[in-house]
Amino acid sequence: MNLKTIGVLHVEEKETNNGIYTADDLQTLKLMAQHMAALIENIRLFESEKEHKQRLHMLLDYQQALVKETIEQDSFIGITNTVSELFSSSVLLFDRFMRPIAHSMYPLDNADVQLLIEQATYQVFQGRNQEIWQASMGDTEKKLMIWPINHGGDLLGHLAIHLNQNHMDDFFKLSVNIARNIFYLQFIKQKLVFDTKEQVKDGFINKLLVPNLINEEEIIQYANVFNWNLFLPHRISVLSFNFGNKVESENGIIEFQEKKTLLFNRVREWIAAFDKEILFATKGELFILIVPISIEKDNPREFWTKLFTYIQKWSKTELAKPFYLGIGGKTAAIGDYFVSYQQAVESQNVIINQFKESNFVLYDDLGAYPLFHHLKNSTSTRLFIKKYLSPILNDSDDKNNTLFQTLRAYLNNNGSIKETSEELFIHRSTLQYRMEKVQSLLDIELTSSEQRFNLQLAFKLNDIIDL
Repeated sequence: MNLKTIGVLHVEEKETNNGIYTADDLQTLKLMAQHMAALIENIRLFESEKEHKQRLHMLLDYQQALVKETIEQDSFIGITNTVSELFSSSVLLFDRFMRPIAHSMYPLDNADVQLLIEQATYQVFQGRNQEIWQASMGDTEKKLMIWPINHGGDLLGHLAIHLNQNHMDDFFKLSVNIARNIFYLQFIKQKLVFDTKEQVKDGFINKLLVPNLINEEEIIQYANVFNWNLFLPHRISVLSFNFGNKVESENGIIEFQEKKTLLFNRVREWIAAFDKEILFATKGELFILIVPISIEKDNPREFWTKLFTYIQKWSKTELAKPFYLGIGGKTAAIGDYFVSYQQAVESQNVIINQFKESNFVLYDDLGAYPLFHHLKNSTSTRLFIKKYLSPILNDSDDKNNTLFQTLRAYLNNNGSIKETSEELFIHRSTLQYRMEKVQSLLDIELTSSEQRFNLQLAFKLNDIIDL
């Protein structure tokens, strides 16, 4: 049939004409063979059409089952199990960062999960922006196939299926596309639910972080919705990103807003992946992180350093935007949340204006710096610094500010001649000479605790102001 052999007509011995086949016999047999070939081809086409129809009906049934899972369930477990049953293969689902979300092992067992996760992650990170990835699993019959789950250029996750190579027919490709579309719908559904919850959360966080609570009972009810115990001690942190100079053109402004929205969405995911107990919301262009004291354990600084490093890693990977993290004090009552928020904002202001070499700080570590920040632009502050430090800064015989540095070291060592001389690597007599000159220029007595306090205060204020 169409130059392709689909069967053989075998004829035994002829009983007449001495067993000899004539030309007419051969022509008859040829016509019979062609007729039988047409019958066989028709039967094959009928069976193929019947099988194809059955597979389409089966696929339609699975599609309906998958859609039902998206309606009845919020997770991906039911969809993953149904897809695994459809392909009779092991199936794994990942998010956009290749973190496993759900899996169904068929016919493998859970001991093979980690191997499949490692293979899929390696393949995706080795070849980005592909339509399909393949990973050999150590034998010739089975391999791991990975497809992106995306729509309109927005990557939501990855689908990995462990299967035979010879299953890659048109029906298989159609089945994969249906599975990817169903997973996409579930991702979008989760995103819509998540965004709605975030809007509600942002609203009630903004009602909580005010000087005077208007409706405390309503705030407590909102907290119960998110299974959040307001009466346990927490710490509030303020996170902000430096977006640089804003552009003036209309297209530039739209692009700028799109970048901010993308970054905000990414940060939500980063924080949720780091620790699900952290409650976060937005307030203007700030991220508000509300952290239970219990997850800090006994070392708050270690916890916040780890969180800062985690955010820094992802921000460099995604958009490379510098950020600042101000961390407030502990809460003991509902009214303390606004105080902790104010402390976090103060901490962030100190970072931006004073500690430019650092990007995060705890309010508990700042000491008097927040107070100094408010005094920064005061005329009284400038006059105070001028009175106590200008004489030694303007000394014509001291071009290298030696007296300034010596006095600071002396104060930091609580007036100890021995410790100060060791720190500066100078002789005691040299130090005493300098101290006498400082007292002469400033017209003060360094033995006075009051005067030493004034000098220390002047140094602190001098650190945060441009004279």
